Amino acid sequence: MGARGFDRINVLIAVKINCHNRTYDGTVINLSESGMLIRINQISSLINSHIEISITLEEEMLNLYGRLVRQEDISGYYNGIGVEIINPPQKYLDFIDSLIAVL
Repeated sequence: MGARGFDRINVLIAVKINCHNRTYDGTVINLSESGMLIRINQISSLINSHIEISITLEEEMLNLYGRLVRQEDISGYYNGIGVEIINPPQKYLDFIDSLIAVL
């Protein structure tokens, strides 16, 4: 994947992940304008799969589309998936800017 173009921001945000007609619950543990790392109990090895992420931002549900780019073990219990966000909507980018503003 190479060097990251954006710094990651540590967060804890609940999300729903839809992939191959299955829905998974997860928690975003860090994010940036172009991607996020999501802690998830179980997910098949779906590298390069396209996924839909439903995230609540400011009391509104936002659907993001991405590509699963890596999978890793976090703390020996949860799986972590690295997701590249495809064409992030302006509302998502504004949310990232609001997080940066308070850091």
